[in-house]
Amino acid sequence: VIDDRLPTRNGKLIYLRSVEKNVFWGALLEKAYAKLHGSYKSLEEGSTNDAAVDFNGGIPEAIDLTCKKEENDF
Repeated sequence: VIDDRLPTRNGKLIYLRSVEKNVFWGALLEKAYAKLHGSYKSLEEGSTNDAAVDFNGGIPEAIDLTCKKEENDF
């Protein structure tokens, strides 16, 4: 259970926020996820891959998209 009191500074959300002024479901989801892991600080120190697994149950895979030229490539 979470409440709708979200962390703000100068009237603006500190963490996740939408470009739409009155949309805050993402911030509520983030607050619930932070509560699950203990705090917002835990999210800062966490892994993007772990979050991907938590949110969709999939198994993330890193793919190197850089093009490395071999010596014999023309």
